[in-house]
Amino acid sequence: MTGPGVTVGLIGDGPIGCAYREAVGPMDGVALVAAPVDALLADANLAAIIIATPVNGWAAAVSAALGSGKHVLVDPAMAATLSESAATLATDPVDSGSVLVARPWRWHEVCLSLRAAVDAGDLGPPAFFQWVSEGCTVRNDDDHAARTTPALAAIIGLDLGMSLLGGEPARVYARSIASGGTVISIRFANGANALIEQRPHLAEAGASYGFAWLLGPLGEARWEQRAADLVVDGDGAHLAPLDFRPGLGAAIAHAVACWRGEEDLAREADRTRALLASASAVNESLRRGQPVDPRSHDKDLQR
Repeated sequence: MTGPGVTVGLIGDGPIGCAYREAVGPMDGVALVAAPVDALLADANLAAIIIATPVNGWAAAVSAALGSGKHVLVDPAMAATLSESAATLATDPVDSGSVLVARPWRWHEVCLSLRAAVDAGDLGPPAFFQWVSEGCTVRNDDDHAARTTPALAAIIGLDLGMSLLGGEPARVYARSIASGGTVISIRFANGANALIEQRPHLAEAGASYGFAWLLGPLGEARWEQRAADLVVDGDGAHLAPLDFRPGLGAAIAHAVACWRGEEDLAREADRTRALLASASAVNESLRRGQPVDPRSHDKDLQR
């Protein structure tokens, strides 16, 4: 699919774009090119394009890159609306590439430590995963304002649950909580369960920046980071979002391996659709007040 050296275009020069440039800098065999969008799309030497634009430019940039036959790497927490995601992924140009989601949290120390416990056989087959974290601000499907969208704010937990429990969600039930956060109950197709809690404002007393708990029939693995550096305002304690940068290089390297044909690109594209479908189902569950099967949304995201 590509040679040993891969040239990747970068769209976006803000903080996220800077993070990508820093992550790609020390990587062997990967060159990152930043240029005007039209020049990147017309460059036949580019295998893929990284989308690091503000949310209002995401859908157009992804569609243009796919239409030019290039693969795309994009972060869903920086994406536009889920409805735009569905419309974009539903397009099928003749020479279209594939969309991959940058999932740097899978290479974060938290997920790596939990994965190590699973691989060592300490837990047995994982049966339950709980994740608690702060949310992030993204564009909302309804009013397109910059605000916390529950589905995308909780996407870190959704993705980690899929990774650690080894399956795709078959049922999600989401509800709002008094603090303005969201609690998501997930039933996986393989019978495992997850509880994802996204809390934009944590009470100062006993607050935690993040909490993860993975449970199996033989044991458990637990991670907790206390909020030692709380920023307290009139609404209580507000914490910075979980930092994605430490795992970004590994996420990019994985995408490059897919583009080179060293990893299964089709499988990763399917995982991207399943993740976005699950996020979309979260929003629908909140609107309807009922459980939702994400697989019905996955049909809308099939290309």
